[in-house]
Amino acid sequence: LIITTSNPERGLSLVDTYNPLTWPLSFSASILTLYYSLKEDRRILPVPLAFLVLLSGVSVGKNFIWYLLPGLPFAFVSLTYMISRIYSEVSRKTAPRIVMAVYVALIVVWSLFVRIPQFIRT
Repeated sequence: LIITTSNPERGLSLVDTYNPLTWPLSFSASILTLYYSLKEDRRILPVPLAFLVLLSGVSVGKNFIWYLLPGLPFAFVSLTYMISRIYSEVSRKTAPRIVMAVYVALIVVWSLFVRIPQFIRT
């Protein structure tokens, strides 16, 4: 039996594709979505469970950024659920709008102006 390995095509350069501002919020939103789904709305329950199961599965051992890609849709649905929940529950809509606008601006700044050094890209 001969085992061969090959280098990934892009290496860690995928890091500049996915915004690091989104990962902590996605994890927190999944925890909160799980809490609210157990407490009130069971229809959304599979979404945070799927993200947390995928995240716990890749958290054991050595992992690469592309191992987390299957969990992204679940994380983003959880994040969207929490944003819509917060927005619908507050009486004054100005503060959530400002926070969302700042967050989107930070994502744009990261995507356009932050570059990963060349030694990480290979």
